[in-house]
Formats: sequence, structure tokens, C-alpha cells
Amino acid sequence: MNYNIALGPLIKEKFDARRRHDRNFTVAYFADQINVHRSTVYQLFKQHSVDIYLLGRISVVLGHDFIAEIEGKETSVPESTVFIAVKVNHDQFQNMNLPKDIIRLMESK
Repeated sequence: MNYNIALGPLIKEKFDARRRHDRNFTVAYFADQINVHRSTVYQLFKQHSVDIYLLGRISVVLGHDFIAEIEGKETSVPESTVFIAVKVNHDQFQNMNLPKDIIRLMESK
């Protein structure tokens, strides 16, 4: 895993690439899609780390798997990929048979 990746500049790079292909893909539109204020996007572009839930939303909108980037794996997100968020209690979480990496990540929160 590469924990030295500065996510903000990487997100900015992917945002700019998307913007070059779609002039309607503005900071305001991006902010709306990831459910943050426009000014937060500018701050985000400068950050080294990003909340995992926000990073998931950004991955979907930009079509780039930033978590895989950290892990050094394939980073394109197939269009058929669906990201979901589910609220579960601790007992349900323990019985979900999730990969150990995900369990470790969630328990560190």
C-alpha cells in the first residue's frame, strides 16, 4: 500500500481530466454530486488525506478508484460498479464476512 499519495492533488488531476472532456463538469456540479459546498472542493484539492466515505463518492463521480490507487491496484471503475452505504450495528458488521482489509479499515474509524 502506498500511504504517501497526496489524495487532494490526485483528485484535482482526475477532476481536471474530466473537465477537459466535459466543459459542463464544473466545480459547482462536482460539489453537488459529492454533496459538499463548492468551497470545500477547493480545500479538498489541497488535502493530503480525505474521509473514506467522501472518497467513495468522489470515486464514483470521477470514475476512478482512489482506494485501489492507494493499494496499488487497478484504478478504473467499471460503469457497472455500484457503491452503496449501509448502516449496520456492531453485531451485524461482525457477521458480514467482509475481507480483513475492510474490517481493519472500518474498525479503525
